[in-house]
Amino acid sequence: MRADAALVLAAMLGGTIVPLSAHAYCRTTTCCRTAPCTDSEVCVIDPKTQCATNGAALAWGERCVTLWLPNTPTPLPGIDAATLTRVTDDAFAHWPDVVCPAGRPTIDVRLGGAIDCALTGFDQDAMQNVNTLQVVSENWPHPDPLGQLALTTVRSLVSTGEILDTDIELNAANFHFTASDEVVLTDLESTLTHEAGHALGLDHTTDPEATMNGVWSPLKRTSLRTLEADDVAGICAIYPAGLAASNACVLAATVDDPASVCRAVVTPRTTHSSSCGVAQPAANGLRLWVWNALAIVSACWSRRRRRARAYSS
Repeated sequence: MRADAALVLAAMLGGTIVPLSAHAYCRTTTCCRTAPCTDSEVCVIDPKTQCATNGAALAWGERCVTLWLPNTPTPLPGIDAATLTRVTDDAFAHWPDVVCPAGRPTIDVRLGGAIDCALTGFDQDAMQNVNTLQVVSENWPHPDPLGQLALTTVRSLVSTGEILDTDIELNAANFHFTASDEVVLTDLESTLTHEAGHALGLDHTTDPEATMNGVWSPLKRTSLRTLEADDVAGICAIYPAGLAASNACVLAATVDDPASVCRAVVTPRTTHSSSCGVAQPAANGLRLWVWNALAIVSACWSRRRRRARAYSS
């Protein structure tokens, strides 16, 4: 099942932010936030933190996650494949690079390279998954096309919360992503850093300064690239230091070649799917470039996260 959460521009809505609690970070769980709920229990939400208080908390069981990128020279307008690779690596690396009380988080992510196919789902027989970053250039297929910057789909076991697969989609049909520090429309690294947090098991937080906060304003520009104390506390809680090697991808076997990955048979599995999103408020008559200047929107499905700077050709 999917649970959608909207991130809105506080200034335009005149909204207020929930006061920060001692532990504001929220972990995504297997409960269902958005009806209809068919494969899991309905979420019970803490009124103060807005965190789900039931269901199994999501986390990757394996410690090295491989993410595949689209195989195209220019995946985004004005952003070539090399830039997308660099920004994606930087965005995901922010999370395992933090320092926990006992060391670094025990999760690692690597880029597998470019892939021709856009496989999604999980093969329960082969226990095989293909984690992908995809660019949707036209006809965004999800609800609220003017509000979602990206969608991260996470599939997990309902019984344990173990993440099995993740797929991130960037909404290039409705947003102009930029990778510059000076000219900032929809900042690609900020978007991917937020999505990476969802992919690693984090939900939105009420901490207004955190990368995982559900509200963004133009004044933040590229600030979501930098993790705050609340983000660090969350990732350290999911992957405590000392449980496994923090450089798991360095120790892991070499990734398969893209051709063999595309030949893999990937089928749906009876698993839990969750998604969270960042959405912009409706504003009739505003042009697309105004949307980009006003707010950043992203969405995610709970899945797992990435980190290592290891690549395969």
